[in-house]
Amino acid sequence: MPSRRLTYMFVLTGPLAALLAGCSNGTAGTTTPPTSAPATSSGSTSAPGTTGSTTAPAGGAIPPVTDASAVRDQLLQIAKGYHYTKVTKDTGLVSAWQQAFPNMKVTLFYDQPATADTFSLAQSYTFPSGASDDHAYDSILGFAVMDQKGACAGGVVVIPEKGPGEASDALPSVFAPVDMSNASKCSAEVAQDTYGKS
Repeated sequence: MPSRRLTYMFVLTGPLAALLAGCSNGTAGTTTPPTSAPATSSGSTSAPGTTGSTTAPAGGAIPPVTDASAVRDQLLQIAKGYHYTKVTKDTGLVSAWQQAFPNMKVTLFYDQPATADTFSLAQSYTFPSGASDDHAYDSILGFAVMDQKGACAGGVVVIPEKGPGEASDALPSVFAPVDMSNASKCSAEVAQDTYGKS
């Protein structure tokens, strides 16, 4: 069966253009995210497109990540509370994550591994490689977080398939952690494919 690793086409504007233009720190494969608005005294910032506020780490203590699972859970909470539209369902969410964690870098490509100071993020939804029939046409935006101890935690934002062999153009409705304990690499790509095989 031919590979269905199909990447959605998207317009390179707004947050993604700013993200790609931020390649100024000299680290190959990573970008420095745009600086967010200063946090309020409670430590929360409001990201564009969100319906509420997202809580940033107190005092901007991250990086480095000290608990990958806790940060992964925070990213999933931001994804659940994000106000999705057809235009902002991918790059807008990535921007909201970056605003919640302004000192973290992000990988340029989703197959690059996370580190204690860099999130591995997908920039658009793709079909998982080697997926089970239940997830073969799910559109998945994955991410991975690694902490200082080398523990990896992954998560996915999913637009479930419309039916067997048919992708959906709906908005994301599944926000799930991914077991990365047997992952060969701590990357968004591996998180997506692991979810797809479940």
